[in-house]
Amino acid sequence: MDSRLAGGTVDTPPSATGTADETSSAGSLGTVLVVEDDEILRTIACDVLAGAGWETREAADAASALGVLEADAVNVVFTDVDMPGTMDGLMLADHVFNHWPAIGLVVTSGRYSVDASRVPRGGVFLSKPYQRRQLLAVIDLVTHAASRRA
Repeated sequence: MDSRLAGGTVDTPPSATGTADETSSAGSLGTVLVVEDDEILRTIACDVLAGAGWETREAADAASALGVLEADAVNVVFTDVDMPGTMDGLMLADHVFNHWPAIGLVVTSGRYSVDASRVPRGGVFLSKPYQRRQLLAVIDLVTHAASRRA
């Protein structure tokens, strides 16, 4: 996946990549909650992750994401910073870290540059535009960091 600021995102075919020490279900690396208000970007991210072996859940804003987190087992939250509602992606990441410390966190934005100190411990900031391999690498990285915190 290649995304360009104000230029959209191009979905490149995923290859069979990614390994994990544990799987949450047969053939799955775990579950990633993708929180992105742009439906096209959200769908593309979910497609890339699913193609690499991840289960995905989707939310268009932080309030919807919290509902998913209450209802489903999630291994990683991948959230955009700029979202509608009273809670942005950084606030969501802080909330997740405080309530579900075993969940890995990836925060992304094409509009804002986020200092690493703003992302909760063990989380990662991924600047847009990003490529498919970068997304998969940071998801893998935070999954391992979160498993060490659990």
